[in-house]
Amino acid sequence: MEAIQRLASESRQKVVGNLKALHSGEETIYSGCVINCGAGHCVLKVRRKNGKITAIEPDDHYNRGVGREDAVLTDTDLIKNRLQLRGCPMAWAFHKLPTSPDRILYPLKRVAGSKRMEGRYERISWDEALDLVASKMEEMVDKYGPYSITTAYQPSPALERLFALWGAGIEGWGWCSKDPGRLTMHL
Repeated sequence: MEAIQRLASESRQKVVGNLKALHSGEETIYSGCVINCGAGHCVLKVRRKNGKITAIEPDDHYNRGVGREDAVLTDTDLIKNRLQLRGCPMAWAFHKLPTSPDRILYPLKRVAGSKRMEGRYERISWDEALDLVASKMEEMVDKYGPYSITTAYQPSPALERLFALWGAGIEGWGWCSKDPGRLTMHL
């Protein structure tokens, strides 16, 4: 029995040592998840080392170390959104996208005459891409009206302002729980 306990203790110490080594020299920042899921757009605690993300964890600004928040939350806490926002598996995996070899780095346009899902694209300049998107948006507004363009599940103050000036639609008005940029401003 002593041998098993010693082995378990050594294993635990090794795991803890490896985790400490992995996280030494890291900086912790808070960020918002905007994966376009339509849920709460969670606040995330991000660990970074040498410019690369090493870990993504739940926001622990509120109720740190509490397993069940419902045991400690008051009505005021709920109204003021003082609870941990915990990301979904998409949030935990999102940090792999910027370094993925499959990531698209430049604007692409479907080759003339090709059909959707054929995978035939040509690289275009950023100016050409912006002009193309702007002309298509103007075409949609002229054809279907200003509310044919909207920001679905993507709260962005810049887009909200642009669309308001244009007379187009936006998903919602004002400060809401789906706005991680504003939720993290105090951190």
